[in-house]
Amino acid sequence: MNWANKRQFIIFGIVAVVVLVLALFYIVPRATRAPTCFDNKQNGNETGVDSGGDCPRFSPEEINEIGILWSRAFETTPNIFNVVAFIENRNPDGIVFEVPYVFKIFDKDNVFIADREGTTFIEPNKRSAIFEGNIDVGNRVPFRATFSFLESPQWIRVDRQILEDILIVVQDETLINTFTSPKLSATLTNNSLYNIPKLEVVAIIFDADDNAIAVSKTFVDVLKKKKSQKVFFTWPQPFEDTAVRIELIPRINIFEIDF
Repeated sequence: MNWANKRQFIIFGIVAVVVLVLALFYIVPRATRAPTCFDNKQNGNETGVDSGGDCPRFSPEEINEIGILWSRAFETTPNIFNVVAFIENRNPDGIVFEVPYVFKIFDKDNVFIADREGTTFIEPNKRSAIFEGNIDVGNRVPFRATFSFLESPQWIRVDRQILEDILIVVQDETLINTFTSPKLSATLTNNSLYNIPKLEVVAIIFDADDNAIAVSKTFVDVLKKKKSQKVFFTWPQPFEDTAVRIELIPRINIFEIDF
């Protein structure tokens, strides 16, 4: 082999080594990269693509569907109705950031009257109430209301210890003037370790047969930790039946809390 051929061989060898080193530098880290919950693959202990196992997102088989226990329309003034859906989330540490829904109102002949769409969060491991107010039904008479979600909820896992540290206590419920101009007051106490912003509170009044006869909703801008605040509800018309039980439901959006 003459010197020219030797030099070409040496140059070729150097180039080959450089290419091999670069290839190994690029390929090996990717081939050995630890699985994550954001790599668009099912790996590690995941039970779905980037879901289940140690990932914050649940996979479908881990989730109990939300139970819609009942939905109803309630007259507030002539032609104006509120609607409520009473739901149950049976997932101890599963929450939903936002999911769209729709209420539909029908008359006794099952003819559609009106609808109302909205979005809501879903709290973990509790029964809750989704409220929409001031729906104008014209001269029609509502007979029933339906509620459904417009999309499949996207579930997120939350630390159970955080959930145990969030507690709102309802006390001193007082309902007066039920057959004239009903008024309800109560005290909310935040026994949590955190301030609770944008607290929504739904009131449901039940009769002796445990049927809901009236609903309302109010808001608390911020309920500070270890503090109490009074809340009030009013109705412009008397109740048609005797009020026997009160259920006040504070709705806490965990995504709004500054942990």
